[in-house]
Amino acid sequence: MEELENFVKQILAIPQEVLASYTPEQKARIKDFLGKARAKLQEQQQTQIPQGAEYLYALAGGNLNAFRNYASQFPNAAFNAMARNPASLANIYNQLHSRITMPQGEVSDAIPKAELQSSNVYGYQYDPRSQSLKVKFNGKDVQGDGPVYQYDGVPPSVFKMIASGAIPAKTNGSNRFGAWWRGKSPSLGSSVNELLKIAGFPYQRLT
Repeated sequence: MEELENFVKQILAIPQEVLASYTPEQKARIKDFLGKARAKLQEQQQTQIPQGAEYLYALAGGNLNAFRNYASQFPNAAFNAMARNPASLANIYNQLHSRITMPQGEVSDAIPKAELQSSNVYGYQYDPRSQSLKVKFNGKDVQGDGPVYQYDGVPPSVFKMIASGAIPAKTNGSNRFGAWWRGKSPSLGSSVNELLKIAGFPYQRLT
């Protein structure tokens, strides 16, 4: 990288009268090289990751849109500034994406773990034909040993809203499974509570 920087400096130091004698093709090649070199140097410049950004990345399940939302909402000036700068946000997200391996394929009692981390919900399983939605809640530990409820007559549109965490959190708090704050969006737990429980879909406890 240092060698590339020095080479670029040498090109930039060429006197204007010498550059004027170059053919259009030579000038075009130099311009193209400098553009690629600039892009490479910018790519190598790593934006400093704000402390705690790893937590937001995990909370978002590695989802870029959720990561952006959490960074803009969380009461932290460094996160908020990161969210307002698309280039910085993308740079930090890519760094975290390359460093952090999100758990894949976790299943508890045949119910896969939700992508969005939730302090209340472990995961869900939806059958669009029967419009049956099974929700597994967090239990006593992080292994997902909580109860499973089946909600019947859940339309696909409602399921999509739940899966995307469409309903923002209404309170602040934390437990061993994570943290939440008023206005947190996406929020899987709040969406399950509002769109299933409070909406009054018929249910039964399976385990």
